[in-house]
Amino acid sequence: MGFIIKDGILHKYEENKFFRKTAVRIPYGVRAVSVRAFANCTSLEKIIIPDSVKIIGSNAFSGCINLKELTIPESVEIIQRSAFPEHLMIQIQIGHNLYTCKAVAGIVFSAVRNLLTETDYENGLCKGLSAEIKYSLLFQKLNYHTDSETIREYLLHHCTEAFSFLLETYPEQLPHVLSECLTQENIDSFIREAIKQQSYEIQMIFTNYKYQHFEFRAQKLEFL
Repeated sequence: MGFIIKDGILHKYEENKFFRKTAVRIPYGVRAVSVRAFANCTSLEKIIIPDSVKIIGSNAFSGCINLKELTIPESVEIIQRSAFPEHLMIQIQIGHNLYTCKAVAGIVFSAVRNLLTETDYENGLCKGLSAEIKYSLLFQKLNYHTDSETIREYLLHHCTEAFSFLLETYPEQLPHVLSECLTQENIDSFIREAIKQQSYEIQMIFTNYKYQHFEFRAQKLEFL
């Protein structure tokens, strides 16, 4: 009874019929939680995942109807579909910060490096996440310089919501996010989009950033 682990993969957790634990800690060193590894472990209320885990397989925790607490460490890079019971409120850890989100159709996006693929943005999969989680993760992901163009394109079309959220919740992060998000090539597109969305406060932020950080002598010469 207990954990069945081989080559760093947790294949199965078997409950003891005579002494059922309500909380377990996956041993450190496990790299992957296999498909249906904890399926139908109805006595478990809390599972602790170590930061050695990188992959969580599909239906890994399905049928865990009494599971109340599960924290996903930042090390996790891939979470397959239907990994969690839909009722579960899951904590997503990013560095030292914890965010809470409800499993949406059994799908949860965790690792900053692999959060939301190119098509996931427009497929609406991110709509189940609160604005706090969604934009915090997107802004954090810019720091990894992976998928940056896709994130910038998404933020371009949602600039009013995204940057208004940033102003209200994490204003101290605004200079850093602007430096990661705005480039010489895309700054005018962001300004036009803010005007289109009638967000003049965001427009002024973009415009001020443009003239503080980029060189536009070519345009100025047109007015001489």
